[in-house]
Amino acid sequence: MKILHIAETDKAGAGIAMLKYHKTLSDNGYDSKVLVLKKNSDIENLYEFSVNFFQKLIRYTAFEYLYYKLCIKFKKYIFKSKYELVSLPIGYKKLNRHPLVKEADVILLHWQTTFLDFKTFFEASKKLYIFILHDENHYYGIFHYDFDYDRVKNLWPINLKLENYKKNALKNINHIAIGNSLWTTNNAIRSKIFSGVKSYTLYYPFRLDKFNQTNKIDARRNLDISQAELYIGFSSDIITNERKGYERIVSIVNSLSKHKKIALILMGAHNEQFDGNCKLYNFGYIKDDEKKALIYSAMDIFLFPSKSEAFGQVAVEALLCGTPVSGADVGGIPEIIKNNINGYLFNSTTFIEDNIELLNQTGINKELEFLSKTTRDSVTSLISETNFLFKFKDILMENKVS
Repeated sequence: MKILHIAETDKAGAGIAMLKYHKTLSDNGYDSKVLVLKKNSDIENLYEFSVNFFQKLIRYTAFEYLYYKLCIKFKKYIFKSKYELVSLPIGYKKLNRHPLVKEADVILLHWQTTFLDFKTFFEASKKLYIFILHDENHYYGIFHYDFDYDRVKNLWPINLKLENYKKNALKNINHIAIGNSLWTTNNAIRSKIFSGVKSYTLYYPFRLDKFNQTNKIDARRNLDISQAELYIGFSSDIITNERKGYERIVSIVNSLSKHKKIALILMGAHNEQFDGNCKLYNFGYIKDDEKKALIYSAMDIFLFPSKSEAFGQVAVEALLCGTPVSGADVGGIPEIIKNNINGYLFNSTTFIEDNIELLNQTGINKELEFLSKTTRDSVTSLISETNFLFKFKDILMENKVS
């Protein structure tokens, strides 16, 4: 059985999650390969789709593509629409002819924005197409997040048209959906595109040997982090992404800094000036998992204030490294964080106030130290490679693939 993963890129959250799928399957005897539009890493069986000038010209000048692109831009200009990301299911026409696509028995379709062309890619065959729901785009027409869908209503008519476009493209193929959380799976089941389609939940597999807890004092010494009363952490591919809630972090640390010495530890791309009055340690975008683990270990608490989140890999990484997480109760986050067991779960609308109250409490350091003893065990069974492989095999067998 030949498995092919197709994704826009092998970078950022969804790209990293896709590689988790590939590496876990490949390391455990599966014939797994990856085809991406933009290659950033050098791992075995990872291939880049070659696009020449004429293929780009055909794609970007196609009437269908131009029509929807101009409609979206026009509405954005007229209504002053603000959104993180929308994308069209109109991509490169010859992807279905690629040798890796032709030889594959199972095709896992990961995160996409410009790569996949729904109208020409899918063929009625014995192949099993598996849609991996890293975000919400597979079951929306153009949107990737409910955060954008809810606030950009002027794009709903275009979104609906392209939901029908996708649904029509999939009507004669053998396909299923796999969500990265119960939340995404349930949304898929209720959607127009995956209504009546077999849908499953499969949490990402994590290499437990890569994310280990280091003594917090030792971790801070190794990272040259100076003494503070409370070490608060936050991580995102792009720190200032509005959906990830960075402005909430700034509000919390500014309030806490009036009463105690705070150190803010960041991981992710961040080029803007920090508008805060605490000590900042910005480690930038970190690729190495063991370096990430050391940084997570240096934190007393990891704040996860997302306004929309399908799963939350960074929260799992922090928990594996013995750092409690305070998260907003949106998307798949409540599936990871268990209140007063491995962290805290707060209403998204009162996240700032609730965390200020929590972290200003006398004895909060001892409480966090106590929780840190159970954070790793609270998630290991959920995200272990063993659990992933068992469930993935079951999914293939149920869909008559062996």
